[in-house]
Parts: sequence; structure tokens; C-alpha cells
Amino acid sequence: MVSGLRGQARSGYASGLQAECFYLQPWDSVSEPLFISGESCSNPAELREWVTRIRQSPFPGAQCMDHGEFKQFVGMAVDCISQGEFQKVVTSRCKTEPGSTRLWESFEETCRRYPAAFVSLVHIPGIITWIGATPEVLLKGGNGSWSTMALAGTLRTPDQNWTEKERSEQAIITQFLNETLIASGATGISISARETIQAGPVAHLLNLIEFRSEATWHELTAKLHPTPAVSGYPIAAACNWIGNHEKLDRSFFSGWLGPVRGDRADIFVNLRCAAIYSDARVYYAGCGINAQSDAESEWLETEAKMQVIGSCLR
Repeated sequence: MVSGLRGQARSGYASGLQAECFYLQPWDSVSEPLFISGESCSNPAELREWVTRIRQSPFPGAQCMDHGEFKQFVGMAVDCISQGEFQKVVTSRCKTEPGSTRLWESFEETCRRYPAAFVSLVHIPGIITWIGATPEVLLKGGNGSWSTMALAGTLRTPDQNWTEKERSEQAIITQFLNETLIASGATGISISARETIQAGPVAHLLNLIEFRSEATWHELTAKLHPTPAVSGYPIAAACNWIGNHEKLDRSFFSGWLGPVRGDRADIFVNLRCAAIYSDARVYYAGCGINAQSDAESEWLETEAKMQVIGSCLR
């Protein structure tokens, strides 16, 4: 079902059990999330009218690595892993594309192509116009019953097979989530068998995790974000390295977003996304680096991930 929410954007968390809010958290977990609360709508014609009124900001510029720079960056990360600084780190990059975007047509096409994804179009005047189709749940549920997922490892083409590189990369996420939930007092933790899921042109490894907790949704997201799927492991060391070496301003990429209705939250990791400007688009993607990583393969992985949303924009 397609639905929309229109209202004033504020920072922090809504007070009380408001009927519905939409949250958008930057990658930087130190910053407070933005939230929108106000008029909701599920009428496609009215939603189209809302979207056609959006006026995007002009492109301010972005610092994006080229092919050679990114491969050097990945090589630096692999060297640090071999020296024992961390087991895994997520390197990210952006790519710009000039031109305007027909927002409603792009949103419709994204919904059509990826019915299993959480497709979103967010506009906050003077701050961001953002579109994405993420496959990754950070937290879903309510009334004490919750679920999350360990999603990592990527295959670009059907003829590829999973290797120890992808399996170990994804296992770190499952281990982190399980240990974090236990430490937070969660009970009834149930981890599904590992499976392969298709997310547009790429495939990932997945464990679904269900649990019970009396914590609030924002207390739980604060403990879970950032997972090693968007940062690395150990998280503190990986985040410190990213802050010191990654030139990219991730903005809202690899943060989280989603609607909260009363005590129910549907929060997703902000992936397969792009910032939309009046005269350009900026695509974002990242890849998990471990000791087995190959720089050229990681470049191609980010290209494939950018194509998920890039192929839908009109």
C-alpha cells in the first residue's frame, strides 16, 4: 500500500503517542533524527499532487571517489584489517549524474520494480529530497514483540556462488545482533536459518531475528544502529577509521528511516538510495571489506547497488 505524510519536520522524537510520524536518521548516530508528523494520505491521485509540488534544491556539489581512488581506499582498508585494526569495515562512495528527475514517475517505477522493498520518497525543504528502495529491516514490531535482520554479503550475477568472504561478513552481523539483544535484556531470541534473498539485481545472505523486549522502539534502534552491516566490526574501531579516512559525507545514507504509528515501528536501514536535486542526482552505496576482499569486485558491487535505484529514476 502506498501512503504519504505531510507536515512540519522537526528534530528529536515526537512526544506522546502521536497517530503517525515518519523518521529520518542520518548515518551519524550522534545527530538526532528528523521526524515529520501531520496530514496522512493514501489516495494515489492526491499523493501525486503532493509530489508534483516539490521543488528540489540545486546541486551543491559532492566529493565522490573515482575508480582508482576507490580501489586505493579499499586496499588501505584491507591493509588495516591485515594489521589487526578491525575484522571488517564498510567503505562507501557516491556517484553524481546530471539532469532533472520526474519524482512521481520515478517513485512509481521504484514501487513497481521492488514490491518487497521499503520504497520511500522524502522531501524536507532546504534539507533533502531523497528516494530509496531498501531491503534491510533494522527494527519492526511493537507491543513488546520485535524483529530485525542480519543482511550482508552480495552476489552481483546469478552465476556467482557464495564464498567464505561473504559468509564470514554476514555472520559478523548475526553475532553482533544476538549479543547486543542479549546484553539489552531481550528474551525469546529466535534466529532463522541463513538464506539467500534477491534484492533487485543483487542477492544477499539473511538471518531473520525475532525477540521480545519491553524497551521502546527508539531505545532499541539506539542500541542496534549502526550495525556492522553499515560500519564494520568492532564497531568503535571501524567507525573511527571511517571518520578519519572516508571522504564521503554519507548524509542519510546508511542511517535509518521509517514510519512509527503509536507503539508500532517499521524502521529500515537507508540503502539503495539517492539524493535528488533540481539539476543532478547523487547515488550512494557501500561494501563490506574483510581480509578476502578484492578492490575491483568491491567497485563492481557498489556499481550494481547504485543501479538498483538508478535504473528507476526518470
